[in-house]
Amino acid sequence: MDSEPLNGVPRRALVTGGGKRIGAAMATALAEDGFDVALHCHRSVDEAEALKAEIEGMGRRAAVLQADLADGDEAAALVPRAAEALGPLGVLVNSAALFDNDRLETMTPDGMERQIAVNLKAPLLLAQAFVGGLPDEASGLVVNLLDQRVLNPTRSYLTYTVAKAGLMAAMEVMARGLAPRVRLAGIGPGHVLSAPGMDDAAFERLVKATPLGIASDVDEIVAAFRFILHARSVTGQMILVDSGMHMGWKYPKR
Repeated sequence: MDSEPLNGVPRRALVTGGGKRIGAAMATALAEDGFDVALHCHRSVDEAEALKAEIEGMGRRAAVLQADLADGDEAAALVPRAAEALGPLGVLVNSAALFDNDRLETMTPDGMERQIAVNLKAPLLLAQAFVGGLPDEASGLVVNLLDQRVLNPTRSYLTYTVAKAGLMAAMEVMARGLAPRVRLAGIGPGHVLSAPGMDDAAFERLVKATPLGIASDVDEIVAAFRFILHARSVTGQMILVDSGMHMGWKYPKR
């Protein structure tokens, strides 16, 4: 498969949270499009190693990099580690997230700091290292997995929502400052996969309360990601794949 740059973007990528769920799907799409991929994981080492083998089976190179994104030093070191394994990067995908439910009355200083660290601070540190390591004359792309909640907040997930809203604002600021060399874009999913510990019935209630009444499919997230990857004129915006949740969504009573 072609290993030449894609619109000036080197075909080497780092995907945080790349061992499972949406991150793994985007990492697979990158490999299918001719990219070598560094897979970051925290605890999902076995899943990441299995995906690494799959990517190598496609004829691409892959690496597994374990790090706790709540640790700023570990987060900042990920891009240099990925570049050492694969070569200078052209794409950064910030997919890893900490999705803990809190409200004003239940949040704790430690919990708040950890969610801000993983969901906001780490992507910024990664973007800083990514831009600093971009080869001369090369273009770059940063894709952030955001959330429709930044446009339609609910009563829950206070710290998570604040962090994602901050990341969206940072994306817009950086898109202005780094154009035309680096593009930044986001994807805003709705209900794609149930949260750990959520039963099927509860997830179905949430899905049915969306305007379209359907879950957002992982394949649709990947399609949006691929659109961003190939669309040279897209920057500074979030593409929503959320069954209309951002237009208004009635949180179902339990």
